[in-house]
Amino acid sequence: MMFSTLCLSVAMLLAEQPFPKHIGPVKYPLVARLSHTQGVVIAHVSLDSAGKVVSLTTQGYPMLADAVKTWIKDWTFEVKGENTADIMVEFKLVGQSPPWPSNAETVITYDLPKKVTIVTELPECDHCKDKAYK
Repeated sequence: MMFSTLCLSVAMLLAEQPFPKHIGPVKYPLVARLSHTQGVVIAHVSLDSAGKVVSLTTQGYPMLADAVKTWIKDWTFEVKGENTADIMVEFKLVGQSPPWPSNAETVITYDLPKKVTIVTELPECDHCKDKAYK
């Protein structure tokens, strides 16, 4: 834990572009999961000198883009030089065959400052013959 904190601190010091220093909770939107929606959202963030988000636009599937806007608007950044950042958030669904777990496991990978990947399992269908939601 101490080593990862040290690495994050060094990366923030060396970065000329804004670097997230506080990240709020991120999850795969349930409606997107149920509709099997996956894809990439690009968030363009403008920051004030304190690193707070002052404006945020997104490109991508609307239900995913809305979720990204909700998360990133509360992030704070270490600002050195530039006061804008582009962050790619990739949503992926995995799993092709039963059995499906009742609670999907979600794995979030942060490749900061530019990318976040959210991978979760396909939803379970409690009335389908093979339990796959179709």
